[in-house]
Amino acid sequence: MDLSIIIVNYNTRELIDECLASLFQHLQDKGSEIFVVDNASRDGSVELIREKYPTVHLIENEENVYFIRANNQALRKTHTGYVALLNSDTVLIEDSFRKMIGFMDAHPEIGACSPRLINPDGTLQRTCMRFPSIVYGIFELVFINKMFPGNHINNRTHYADWLRDDTREVEVAAGACLLLRRDILDRVGLLDEEYVMYNEEVDWCRRIRDSGFKVYFYSDTSIIHHVGGSTRKSAHMRRIYVNSFLLVYKKYYGYFAYIFLNILSYLSGLAVFIARDIIRLRSK
Repeated sequence: MDLSIIIVNYNTRELIDECLASLFQHLQDKGSEIFVVDNASRDGSVELIREKYPTVHLIENEENVYFIRANNQALRKTHTGYVALLNSDTVLIEDSFRKMIGFMDAHPEIGACSPRLINPDGTLQRTCMRFPSIVYGIFELVFINKMFPGNHINNRTHYADWLRDDTREVEVAAGACLLLRRDILDRVGLLDEEYVMYNEEVDWCRRIRDSGFKVYFYSDTSIIHHVGGSTRKSAHMRRIYVNSFLLVYKKYYGYFAYIFLNILSYLSGLAVFIARDIIRLRSK
């Protein structure tokens, strides 16, 4: 298959064990290789990988360098015709990469694609999106999308009327499993490390499309994805998400949009903080 698969791990011992087991079960081709970049896990992940999967190319970081820097570490070591970024909380249920590579081989205009992602119970995850607009940014930062997820802007951005039952071109593919051609990687470059974590696929897919190639959703194979299994919800992770989200607007809409949305983010966060204090005082 001439494929390099890159997985970043941070304290997901059980998940990455399941992920790697599924890869070794379904990847029978000697033309594939697997890289795991471990971000200083303390849960025995490294020991497990060494013992059970000795052929994996294991990169051990002494500190958590987060998702994007870790992926770039492995990307620099690959030389195969295709590279894939895969979350540690995913599980293959068939030879999905062979199918996707066959599809991309038949369509040289496609620079990247992602498969259907499903929950462990088999239900569909509505992945892929349009490139975020300014209005979408406002709705996201003032929590309108969270309070009213069925609003028109959110629905349009996330292709709400599409059942993911056909293969089609999209603007942004799913980052949990993203397959790229080597020559596209050479053309557009590595992941932008300024993002740290989150929204890196938004930037990468935009760069791929701007270079004249297409991004596709491939419906003829599915991969299980334990949503959120590879990350932990916290105020710190929320700040990283918001900073990466704002960077998209700084990079593609200009500094004025970035400043405006940054102020909006601060004010909305302050409003939430004050509202929580009021509710807490009234409950006493």
